[in-house]
Amino acid sequence: MKLVKHHDFKSLPDYSLILILLVLGLGVRLLFYFGHVFSDDAYYTQLALKIIEGDSIESYVGYPIFKLRLAHVTLLVLSFKLFGISEFAESLPSLFFSLLTIVFVYKISMLLFKQKNTAFYASLLLVMFPTDVVFASINFTDIACSSLITIGLYFTILSLQKSDSRHAIAGGLLFAASILFKEYLLYVILVLLLAVVYPPKYVNSRKNLFINLSIVFSFFLIESLIYLFIQGDFFYRLQVLGLNFEQCYYDFFPFTKLSEPYSTTDYIKALFQQIFIDNTKYVFLRRFNLFIPLAALVLVLYDMKKGKTNIINSWFLTITLLMMSFTTSLSLYVPLDLRRSWYIFPIIMPAVIIVANKIVGLKIYYRIPLLLLYICGSLIMINEYREFFAINELNRFKEQVRNLDSVQVITDHHTEGSIKLLKPSSAIILRNANDELNFKTDSSESVIVYNPVIVDELVKQGYHYDFESLLRKSEVTRRLSFGNYSVYRVDD
Repeated sequence: MKLVKHHDFKSLPDYSLILILLVLGLGVRLLFYFGHVFSDDAYYTQLALKIIEGDSIESYVGYPIFKLRLAHVTLLVLSFKLFGISEFAESLPSLFFSLLTIVFVYKISMLLFKQKNTAFYASLLLVMFPTDVVFASINFTDIACSSLITIGLYFTILSLQKSDSRHAIAGGLLFAASILFKEYLLYVILVLLLAVVYPPKYVNSRKNLFINLSIVFSFFLIESLIYLFIQGDFFYRLQVLGLNFEQCYYDFFPFTKLSEPYSTTDYIKALFQQIFIDNTKYVFLRRFNLFIPLAALVLVLYDMKKGKTNIINSWFLTITLLMMSFTTSLSLYVPLDLRRSWYIFPIIMPAVIIVANKIVGLKIYYRIPLLLLYICGSLIMINEYREFFAINELNRFKEQVRNLDSVQVITDHHTEGSIKLLKPSSAIILRNANDELNFKTDSSESVIVYNPVIVDELVKQGYHYDFESLLRKSEVTRRLSFGNYSVYRVDD
């Protein structure tokens, strides 16, 4: 019995358990460090470096929507200024928010269930959740946005339990701040509106939910007034969202499924496929998720059948259904395509809490094997992510870039941000492949960095690069390959 009690953690104070979880979380995330992956992180870094160099972000070339994610870019600038321009400094904001989420998953679990077992196991599941482990070292915004939503939910639950408007204000501010990282706030607003219109039985007063929503809408009003003053456009955010859709149309429904022209029947069939087949598969059957969302769904439906309900069940079910099916556009019904595994971050937090609350009810000889199986699965999926991002090849390419010295690098505008991060040196002259180039008269040694996958996507976005003509020049003869990246050296 003493052994069982020890495993139940009842004798340990909360701060000791949280410290254990943070040490485990930090260790796992550093052990499986990915770093720069030459994706969206290149644009975020480019924005941060422009600010550091004193340039206007209006000169930035990339996804327009990234200019709205100012909190993330600001944290990158701060990290670069404190720790120098490096891959590690680039990943620190994501690492910080990943660890912060672990703490608040514990705190939310304690608020709801008052059991250290549930809180510890919920955070432990998050500590080892493969997508969280991997993206804690990648300069994307999903973890930070979801972390602020998680903390906002914590204060919202506090406000409902204690009828304290100060907690509601804190929750509203955190929800509002999340949109300066990514746009998951839309789903949070809808969840809050549904709770106001159809309050569950555990919501004694809707006043604090009104406070949440009032702060979020006030934030949008203040932001719009600031953009009116700076950009001359009260609806600047909507304008940028529209530009982003135009530039990356191929990444959004219905263009992920259909080519123009298409009929209404084709659209309805594609919509059904997107919501009920593809998004359902991406959330519940994707191996990267280790079936945690599926287990959470089964447990929630089982509780509903028994007439049980609580905040975390309602949050999980509502936000999952909204992310799978609700439109991301005001002018056209455009559900989010969840094929990228990191898009489901807002679903992970409630899912691990729901599953953990069931795990603690199992006997120890069932619980431990299940946790070991989960950890083994997580390690396998982390390795799958290494293959997905081609980390080994990228690390070889990074080493090649770091070894460049006193050369001019000719590449596209996306790869430019990555090279600036890896080689923040005045010895490197970066030139766009669209510039007028004459190797015979250029005094610097030249290399061409070319990734056909990236360039093909840039062409879809309306940019024009003719690397093929450039590579046919007689001076370009030598080549090194690193996955999709090739480095061509230009002979004198």
